[in-house]
Amino acid sequence: METLQEGSKSMRSARSDAGFLSRQRYRLEEARDLLRRELGGAFREEGARQNLSDGSACAHAGGAMLWLETRLRRRLGAVERALEKIEEGTYGICDVTGEFITLQRLEAVPEATCAPEARRRRGAGL
Repeated sequence: METLQEGSKSMRSARSDAGFLSRQRYRLEEARDLLRRELGGAFREEGARQNLSDGSACAHAGGAMLWLETRLRRRLGAVERALEKIEEGTYGICDVTGEFITLQRLEAVPEATCAPEARRRRGAGL
């Protein structure tokens, strides 16, 4: 059975592994480019908003588009922060607690800059 100290060593070495960081950087750069294209295209086309003739439908669609744009911008910020952390040498370390983020989480969500427990605590105001 692996001890906590041994687990920390393996997590630390995986985060400093050039191959792992290279794959994560590639995934993050691809996500960043896609998000920038999405934000630069669909939300800037006023014609798409003007094609709705019903005022309530237009208001609803406008609200949905604003919600989606906000989500995309938030994700883009997280992706850009993760890329900064790779450059700083702090990728995989939680911005809130300073503890390691699990490799499984980083594989699933490469832009993760905070451990799930830290996000819950921050959301609860703790």
